[in-house]
Amino acid sequence: MKGQKRYSNNKKSTAKQKPERKKSARYTPLKNQVVVNSYSQEWLRKDFDRVYTKEVLAIGSQVQAGAMIEICSNQGTFLGMGIAGTGEIAARRFSKEKRELDLSFFCTQLEKALYRRDIPDNTTAWRWVHAENDDLPGIVVEVWHDEITIVLNDESLLQWLDILLRAMQKIRPFVRAWGHVRLGEGKQKSLGLIFGEDPKERIEVRELGIQYWVTPQASKDTGLFCDMRGLRQRLEGQWKYRRVLNLFCYTGAFSVSAAVHGASEVHSVDLSKPYLQRVKDNFELNGINTEEHVFVESDSFQALDRYRRKKEGFDIVIADPPSFSHSAHGIWSVQKDLKRLVIACLRVLLPGGILIIATNHGKMSPREFSKAIQEAAQKENRRLRLLHNYCPESDFPAALHFPEARYLKCWVMQA
Repeated sequence: MKGQKRYSNNKKSTAKQKPERKKSARYTPLKNQVVVNSYSQEWLRKDFDRVYTKEVLAIGSQVQAGAMIEICSNQGTFLGMGIAGTGEIAARRFSKEKRELDLSFFCTQLEKALYRRDIPDNTTAWRWVHAENDDLPGIVVEVWHDEITIVLNDESLLQWLDILLRAMQKIRPFVRAWGHVRLGEGKQKSLGLIFGEDPKERIEVRELGIQYWVTPQASKDTGLFCDMRGLRQRLEGQWKYRRVLNLFCYTGAFSVSAAVHGASEVHSVDLSKPYLQRVKDNFELNGINTEEHVFVESDSFQALDRYRRKKEGFDIVIADPPSFSHSAHGIWSVQKDLKRLVIACLRVLLPGGILIIATNHGKMSPREFSKAIQEAAQKENRRLRLLHNYCPESDFPAALHFPEARYLKCWVMQA
């Protein structure tokens, strides 16, 4: 999950929420216990399942990274069972009850997560476990047809990988599993193939009946962002006869969906030549003639400027940029540059056209997102109407007790 704060990005509501100064523990912990201060205790009672290192008052002699622990208040009150972490997060709570975190426990949690999902029959790519939002903090599981990818948010969870695999195989069998561990600052370590054999370079999956190539072993670069599936489904009836511009197109899921559903011409823009080749591969996988569409290897701002100068307009413009990027064209930051991007998009959007702007940058608040778009519209003297404020589908649940879950901001607007 993006971000490490336990509250919303609304500065007014968070100004008074400061952790208390660290005090010494009054309660002497047992060997497997972690004692937390009253600030952490308050948040645990609000169902927030993380304990930060600065909130720990004392730890038992047998507590080490990856160990099963009891979390206690400074008065010795039991607050939950968890797993000791590393770095900024000292512990993740997995149960509010005093119980073993055994195979039965993980099977129950995985079954509950599976029950929450409502995956269309024509879809084989989806998320099974969404970390804290499915009461399995620090664990993400993606399903790619008959393969899975497991991403652990901390190395301390590695020793629980075997029991997790056994539980998943018992609930929903798979043929191969790939593992990854997040190291912080956007870095990630691959564990490679952790179950199965005879791996393929890439496999086919379906989303809403459309086929895509994915590489489960790549994790962050698998090739399909499943949290946008619901938006692609919503837009199915909008593409026909439309001229579409898909910026920062990645592997082209929106481009393929638009072409399959009758767009007259789709322009896919990305700075990466390999990504554009993957877009073409996805087009061909679905029997779409690539000669009827346009693939542009370019910085999105430069492409937008060329379209503007040539007076080329589009009925639908999509921009889902990365949070940060560095290239020969400069440094991009969604927090600093979103307004500039929306202005450039509006300059090629035809009257009555649809503009889709999205970001998954957790540190950009909904208020900042809204302000950037509104100021851009005012600058261009274009009135925008919000048609849809998109939220992901059931495989990306957002637990109300976990503010970081609401990371995605995505507006569908009409000019």
